[in-house]
Amino acid sequence: MSVNKKYFFHIILFSILGIAILIGMIQKYNIEKDIGENSYTVIAKIEEIVNKRSLRRVYYSYEYNGVNFKSTELIDSGVNIHIDEYYEAKISTLNPSNSKINLNEKLVDK
Repeated sequence: MSVNKKYFFHIILFSILGIAILIGMIQKYNIEKDIGENSYTVIAKIEEIVNKRSLRRVYYSYEYNGVNFKSTELIDSGVNIHIDEYYEAKISTLNPSNSKINLNEKLVDK
């Protein structure tokens, strides 16, 4: 492969990667904006925790207006949570599938 073709290939590859990252950032911003403008608090239950290297993915469920929703988030490996625990989550009333769980405080029944 000539130098020009190799250089062109790298430019295309990095451009595609950059566009994919930009799209992801825009989607995340729009979800956070939606939750901020149409916020409603629900109780979320931890359903599953998947560990992969230094990252963990938490799967959780919640109910809004009689409909069950499931969502997932990447979390730090240092966060101490367990399956079947309950936490507060913020959702969007316009799009209840947009959610953000608060893992800082576990909800306990008193």
